[in-house]
Amino acid sequence: MKSLKIGTRGSDLALAQSLILQTALSRIYPKLSMDTVIVRTQADMRLDTPLGVDSPFDKGAFTKELETALLRKRIHVAVHSLKDLPVEDVPGLVVGAILPRASCEDFLISKQDGGLEALPRGGYVATGSQRRKSQILRHRPDLVVEGIRGNVATRLSKLARTSRLCAIIVARAGLERLYALVPGGLCEKLGLHAQALKDFLPAPGQGAIAVQVLEKDERTRQLLTPVHDPTTEECVRAERLLLKKLGGGCHSALGALAQPLAGAIYLQAAWFQGTFFRYAQATASNAEEVATQVFSTFSSR
Repeated sequence: MKSLKIGTRGSDLALAQSLILQTALSRIYPKLSMDTVIVRTQADMRLDTPLGVDSPFDKGAFTKELETALLRKRIHVAVHSLKDLPVEDVPGLVVGAILPRASCEDFLISKQDGGLEALPRGGYVATGSQRRKSQILRHRPDLVVEGIRGNVATRLSKLARTSRLCAIIVARAGLERLYALVPGGLCEKLGLHAQALKDFLPAPGQGAIAVQVLEKDERTRQLLTPVHDPTTEECVRAERLLLKKLGGGCHSALGALAQPLAGAIYLQAAWFQGTFFRYAQATASNAEEVATQVFSTFSSR
């Protein structure tokens, strides 16, 4: 292999995530040559199309073209935000590595300090996620939630320049990977305030980076082994198994977070269906068992 071809979307965040992989590999293989190959997905090409449960996009709006590039051997690996990767397997492809998970919290970015409770009654909040919308309205039913598309920087800039908007909600991991929260970062430059939404459950897999590879490409799979994090894998596997059992995709209104707990896995989940809300939690020895327990709780109500 002359050079490892790393496929990624072209957004600043996607490139930052690709760089995280490259940095991790460089520490282990200092002489490994790597090239970044930018692949545009259907979601990148249709920024005017809304996301969510009523979206016209198929599952895999952020990943399908990267997977096609892998299958056609244009690239050796594809880097994804794991939350965007459909739970259904693609024949011929496997996830060769999941990197150590970053913070999976959601952050409220607002024009005034004080967080969600400080927003004015009837204020407008923007998010592209049905899950976030459902959780916002559960805590603050007086707010108006509208959709938003674009990368992190675009969303922050839109908030700063749109008088109607009071706040947006984005993933903390994305903000940190783009250094938007550091002193002098984009949030400070735009005069915006950031606060963690402690009571919000993230999307399954949020904060984790997945590296997809050809199933039969043993050489590349072995190359990725040292950067794989088994603890992160088992936790996000529990979250994604629950999502699969519920028949959902990355736009589903499911919040789920699995964490290691004394040799077991603790999974908590919130499932929103229209005006109905269900919450469940369980602890079990492995991902399959804990996901099954939470699913059974949801199914019995």
